[in-house]
Amino acid sequence: MESMNLIEASKILKDAGYCLENLPHISDVLDKYHCSKREAMALLEDMSHDAYSSQRIDEYAYDLEYLEK
Repeated sequence: MESMNLIEASKILKDAGYCLENLPHISDVLDKYHCSKREAMALLEDMSHDAYSSQRIDEYAYDLEYLEK
């Protein structure tokens, strides 16, 4: 299988409905904090679980006054 570049991968994910505009990279953590790559990735994974929880989405939608279907 031929490898795809970042632009192609991003297009595939966006076409599938994923939001990539604020997707953090491990370097965002490593450049700012003293930690290992493993710790930085764990932090990003913990953060993403919290950020994309259904409760968090519900709260954000409520704050923006979106109505449920």
